[in-house]
Amino acid sequence: MEFDTTFSPDELQILQERAQRIAAATVKQGEADTLSVLMLTINNERYAMPVSRLRTVYEGVSVVAVPCTPAFVSGIANVRGYMITVLHLGQLLDIPDTDGDGNVLIVVSNAQMTVGYRVDAIGDVRNFKPDDLAGVPANFEGGQASYVKNILPDGTALLDIDALLDDPNIIIDQN
Repeated sequence: MEFDTTFSPDELQILQERAQRIAAATVKQGEADTLSVLMLTINNERYAMPVSRLRTVYEGVSVVAVPCTPAFVSGIANVRGYMITVLHLGQLLDIPDTDGDGNVLIVVSNAQMTVGYRVDAIGDVRNFKPDDLAGVPANFEGGQASYVKNILPDGTALLDIDALLDDPNIIIDQN
C-alpha cells in the first residue's frame, strides 16, 4: 500500500502544506537573531553565559576537595552518576576576595570535556540582539580579559565558554 494512493489529491495537498509549515522555522521574525544569556553573580560581580552552551545548573551540589590542586579547582562532584571536575569561576576570572564557597554549579561542555563552574548565584535569563552587544574594550585588563567575549548593554561581561574550556592553564599535569 503506497502513501499517495491512500489520500485524495486534495488531502495530499493539505498534508503537503502542513508539512511545509512544520518544516519552516517556528521562530517569529526578529527572534531568530537573539542571544539568550544566563545572568550570574560571583562575589557581587555580574557576568553572563550563553544559555545555548549550558548543559545544566544545580544548586547545593556537594563538591569534594581534591588535595594538591591549584586554587581555581574546587574539587569534584557527582552529577547524575558522573564525576565532573568543578572549577571556581571567580578564581579563574581573578576576582578578588573569592572564597570558593559558591553553592551554584553551572555545567558546560565541549567535545573534549565537561566541567562544572562554581558561582555564588544565578539570575534570570535575558535576550539580546547581536547588534546590542559591544566588543571588549581595548583597556579591559586583568586575568578575565581573555575569557570575555562581549559586553552586554547594561555593562555585564558575556563570558566566552570556548575560551574558558580551551584554556591550557586549566589542565593539571600530574608532574
